[in-house]
Amino acid sequence: MVSLEQLNVGHNWLSGKIPESICRLPNLENFTYSYNFFTGEPPVCLSLPAFDDRRNCLRGRPVQRSAAQCKSFLSKPVDCSSFRCKPFVPTLPPPPPPSPPMPVPSPPPPPVFVPTPPVYTPPSPPPPVSSPPPPPPVYSPPPPPPSPPPPAPVYEGPLPPIPGVSYASPPPPPYY
Repeated sequence: MVSLEQLNVGHNWLSGKIPESICRLPNLENFTYSYNFFTGEPPVCLSLPAFDDRRNCLRGRPVQRSAAQCKSFLSKPVDCSSFRCKPFVPTLPPPPPPSPPMPVPSPPPPPVFVPTPPVYTPPSPPPPVSSPPPPPPVYSPPPPPPSPPPPAPVYEGPLPPIPGVSYASPPPPPYY
């Protein structure tokens, strides 16, 4: 019932107090319980986006049953053995398990210094003799501009008739 959005129990013979847990269902947006004999409704039910509590036995609410109707109905005992009456106990799904804690990264181990023995390096060679400067760059002409697109095809068919201009009718079909 957690995903329930609309609940309509109207036009029954229900009585007693509406359980607050019904009106606290997380997705309930429309609760209709009109035309019953309810005697109590929690304030949270009145804050739903849409509800209909007309024609019940709710004190202080507009458009309720008459006191005589409520007294007549509520004075009759309910045979719970016929209906297997039980107190309402809502069953909500268990909460999701807590997420496991994030592992804490351990700091990296300190660097270990290992001395390296000196390596013999021969003396560097003398600087090279300067070479002549490179030749100047050769420029090539730019590519030719792209050719224009081909012309659009021209429609050579007959033109549509012009309104207001009379035309000769075609010859009759040949008679054989």
